[in-house]
Amino acid sequence: MILTSWADTSLSYGLIRGLPAVGYAPAYGIFPQQPAEVISMADVLEVWQEHNQHILNQLKASKDDAFLLQQSMEDSRNGFCTPPLRRAEFLKLIGNKAHRLIPRCVITQSSGKQRVIDNGDTGGQSALSSDANKLTLRSPVRPAQHISLVMQRWSEEDVAEFCLHDAWETGQEDLPSAYRYCPMSQQESLGCVVVWFHHEWQTPAYQVYGLLFGWASAGSHFLQQIFPTVGGVDPAILPSFDITVLR
Repeated sequence: MILTSWADTSLSYGLIRGLPAVGYAPAYGIFPQQPAEVISMADVLEVWQEHNQHILNQLKASKDDAFLLQQSMEDSRNGFCTPPLRRAEFLKLIGNKAHRLIPRCVITQSSGKQRVIDNGDTGGQSALSSDANKLTLRSPVRPAQHISLVMQRWSEEDVAEFCLHDAWETGQEDLPSAYRYCPMSQQESLGCVVVWFHHEWQTPAYQVYGLLFGWASAGSHFLQQIFPTVGGVDPAILPSFDITVLR
């Protein structure tokens, strides 16, 4: 792969110092820019104590608590977050700084599959986040268009040789942990501290994460790392990301 240009000059800094998570996501120069309100961490942490108490008052035991514990422990083992912490341990870790909680819950899809969700709506993080990037993903027919262009560039002999020994293949892959590898600024992480009911402790458990799965701005941060402008000869059709990378 030949990297010919990279419009986002902030990515290197973000990978070292951590990417923003809650509040304002600035324009990265990769996607079209859209109007977005600048929301500061001070805005995110406003009345944080009252907010956190409200969230804690809502936590209670549920039938999905064992799955919740299992998934949260798996995230910790994978290095995506801290282990579950009791309140005293958590406050010691963050130096008793102001923070905003986001409640974790479990949803069951129509197929019966369960998935852990960090509820930014209840936690208020969704309303307190804005994104100056307008995500523009590839059309589902784009891989077919790219394949057609390649076939047009080949001679009849090349096409015959290719079809004799090989074939085009496309597909999709769900990567639920993809966002987890995006580093989050330590200060930003205080705006979305995950909290859930630990059924073995019978008390709330706290975890400090990198970017949270399904997060509105996480999409921009994750995709900014895999949307460089590249140049080359033949396209390789990558699944799931709706991207064609030229190699």
